[in-house]
Amino acid sequence: MQDAYVQVFADCVAHTRLQTGIELPKHIEHYVVALLAHHIDRPDFLPKQTFAELVLTLDSKRNAKYIGDTCLFLVGVFPGYGVNRRYYSDIGRTAYSTIELEMFQTIVHSFDTIQTLIDRTVNSAHSSLVQLRDVD
Repeated sequence: MQDAYVQVFADCVAHTRLQTGIELPKHIEHYVVALLAHHIDRPDFLPKQTFAELVLTLDSKRNAKYIGDTCLFLVGVFPGYGVNRRYYSDIGRTAYSTIELEMFQTIVHSFDTIQTLIDRTVNSAHSSLVQLRDVD
């Protein structure tokens, strides 16, 4: 089912890009598609600890990616959740900034644009995902 979600989100992201004019490097766009497809069937994606505790105790790139991805997904899909969007955006940026790879540095600098793309994509993807789930 993961492949089907990837295809739906790839189509929706492309549609959102055309509708909004939001342009991101292709590898970042692919990352967004993978992030959305990965989280779609995970209702328990929130960490057990607080985000602040997690970012203060970062001990690996893997944990940094997990925190960054979770925050990016959260602010894009559930912008009204919890404390406020700025809190989660700042924590996500901080986590990603510890990963010294160009892709994650691009995500840090484009975090707000990416979260807007996710928000708009999720809104446009809703009917496509409902149809996909009904087939299963």
